[in-house]
Amino acid sequence: MSDSELQARIAELETQLAFQDDLLQSLNQVTIRQEEQMLVIIRELKSLREQVAVMSSAPNKANAEEPPPHY
Repeated sequence: MSDSELQARIAELETQLAFQDDLLQSLNQVTIRQEEQMLVIIRELKSLREQVAVMSSAPNKANAEEPPPHY
């Protein structure tokens, strides 16, 4: 293999490595953003569960009333 062929192969490998590095950084940013979104969703789900627990433990005013006399 000649010197120019080796240089061409090295240049091609460097180009591929640069593209792979860029892709890896992009995927890392997506992963970070998704993790942040998941943390927000987990907090919201926890809040909703707490609200449901409070609502289910509190007496329901509509059900607490006596039925009308015609029942």
